[in-house]
Amino acid sequence: ARWPTLPDSARLKLGANSAALLQSGQQPLASHLALMARMPNEPRLAIWSRVLTDLALFDSIADEASRPALKRYAIGLLEPRFAALGWDERPGESGEDRLLRPRLAMALAEADDAATLDEGRARFTRSLAEPESVPASMTVAVAQIAARGADAATWEQLRARAERALATEDKFRDYRALAAARDPALAERTMALATSREVPQLVRHRLLAAVAQAGHREAAWAYAQAHADALLADAKRYDNGKTFASIAQGAASAAMADRLLAFAQAKLPADALPEIGRAEDEIRIRARLQARLLPEMKAALGVPPQQGGR
Repeated sequence: ARWPTLPDSARLKLGANSAALLQSGQQPLASHLALMARMPNEPRLAIWSRVLTDLALFDSIADEASRPALKRYAIGLLEPRFAALGWDERPGESGEDRLLRPRLAMALAEADDAATLDEGRARFTRSLAEPESVPASMTVAVAQIAARGADAATWEQLRARAERALATEDKFRDYRALAAARDPALAERTMALATSREVPQLVRHRLLAAVAQAGHREAAWAYAQAHADALLADAKRYDNGKTFASIAQGAASAAMADRLLAFAQAKLPADALPEIGRAEDEIRIRARLQARLLPEMKAALGVPPQQGGR
């Protein structure tokens, strides 16, 4: 209850300690969510970073039944602070506000907030004719938000802008943004770019992981398996399995950990196994967290029990 009166350092430590107690099984999820509910007027970037990290973890262990409720919770938590910041930079605002604005906007888009998706697409469309209409601090966010809710026409506009971009940074930004699409058909088109020479190599190696993170992990893994030889031939020596580990890494499934390990043992050199092992450990830890926390999440978010054991 005294959250707003605590010093910045105490709020940061309290949030981090609460998350650690939750993950170690020493605090119920409902208590941590109650603490997070104190956050909407929180001014500090570091504390919001903690919140966004926690929301990403919860999303990674959610299932199809609980994810809609989790998204509603995230929108309710993030929207008041984003509304206070607004879409546009303001004279005299702090550097923290300038950094927080795009992060909150992208998190709201990932939660499929309709207002954020609509405004992001509108700002992207305007930026095609007036690039200066989007401040530098928001260019990545606007591209990713437009891609998240994109139809085929918007996806093509973003791809075309990436193709004709002269600056490497702009090209990377737009190709990377394409991976945020929530439409499965557009995700398939983005995955095809992972083996296309149209896309710079550094981006190619990251596209499948980004598609997986956007909610298409099984599709991204299937594509990687089907094109494993091409992806491995394209990988730099220092890759050490990172391309494949990054696709699986956000999963909360022991089965995915098994598949990753089996693939590595069959296809990758021995010096790639430590990287794969780290990803495998992370996946198994998350799977154990899911088994423990998912029932608590459903109860805390008011998700009704599924009928008939299905």
